Amino acid sequence: MYEEWLRELVRHRLDRAVELGDFDLVEELAAPIPIRVLARVLGLPEEKLPRLIELGDRLLVDTDPGIVGELAYAGEQEADRYKPFGSPWADELCELGREYYAERRECPREDVLTLIANAEIDGEPLSPGDLDNTFALLIVAGNETTRQAIALGTLALAEHPDEYERLRSDPELARSATEELLRFSSPVWWFRRTATTDTTIRDVRIAEGEKVVVWFAAGNRDPEHYPDPHRLDLGRDPRDHLTFGRGGPHICLGAHLARLEVRVYLEELIERVARIEITGEPARLRSNFTNGLSRLPVRFTTP
Repeated sequence: MYEEWLRELVRHRLDRAVELGDFDLVEELAAPIPIRVLARVLGLPEEKLPRLIELGDRLLVDTDPGIVGELAYAGEQEADRYKPFGSPWADELCELGREYYAERRECPREDVLTLIANAEIDGEPLSPGDLDNTFALLIVAGNETTRQAIALGTLALAEHPDEYERLRSDPELARSATEELLRFSSPVWWFRRTATTDTTIRDVRIAEGEKVVVWFAAGNRDPEHYPDPHRLDLGRDPRDHLTFGRGGPHICLGAHLARLEVRVYLEELIERVARIEITGEPARLRSNFTNGLSRLPVRFTTP
């Protein structure tokens, strides 16, 4: 059901981009596609999407002056410590979420927000804090990371025209290309976890309760696991990459949806675009957490 609707969305955005000639790929393609998919799944109104994108960006990329202004240099404030992502913009985002939850309790719909608003655990409804955190996480995780997978993936294809031509010549590579671009781009650099038991990794002792940082990007470029890891190889099909985490309770809940979005984007892209040309300097986000682009000027050449 979602794939056909998604394919129509991607076709529409790509047709518009081709007509523009020169354009910012982040603005025209990478940003609009994931947020509209998320909106359909959650049941969010179209007119609220620009503000939701803006607030989600501020929660996640709070070290970029282009996104949060002078607060990029302020660090986390004590007053915001227990808010989602420790962000002052969580107040507005969560207030929007509470309005949607209240509406769904009064008038349930066939969407995920209705399921969350009326969910119970052991017979008890979710707490206000759980609801706030869930809404903030959905807006951020369901939007920013897939946006960057599309943006960084397209940048990689533009920088490796031989691999892009390989994909165009063999569309059956779309599934393996999706996995390789997810590995190659690594939209999230790292996550911090807490050890639940004493363990030893590579002769390094880690005690229960200690904090550890898991570098997804490093794992995705591990030469012991991926031969020639810095080479883009769309036939590699690295389905065990760490872009979505490594299984268990920390695996990304939206992994299947993100894979679908990237794959459909690639399948429709190769039908319409013969060559991707970078026309200006890509602008990167100022973040040591999110690996991403704020702007990617490109030109598409049609077949």
